[in-house]
Amino acid sequence: MKGFIISVCIMVFILVLVIINSIYVTNITCELVEKIESLDSSYETYNALLNLWDKNSFAIQLSSSTKETDKIEDMISAIGSLYKTGDFSGFEEKKSLLVNYIRLIKSHEKISLENII
Repeated sequence: MKGFIISVCIMVFILVLVIINSIYVTNITCELVEKIESLDSSYETYNALLNLWDKNSFAIQLSSSTKETDKIEDMISAIGSLYKTGDFSGFEEKKSLLVNYIRLIKSHEKISLENII
């Protein structure tokens, strides 16, 4: 009986960790989308996005596919190169791609029946 109780406790603990991770990643992705949508020609807005990504990327990388996070990092770097060159052609396209990549992670991390099956 002790073994069963310990097993149930471990399962509940893992379930709580999964739920906390899902909530955390969902909140981070919402913040990232807000930062991306507020990007303008000011380098400070890009720097704020970069700092937010650097601060939270590890948590996202733990639970998301490397392929998805690499796309986000590549797109953030591509947007950064636009700021360095001062040529903002394709800026809106890159912003929308970055938002789509982040929303994809959000949809994969959200707890839903579709994701469980």
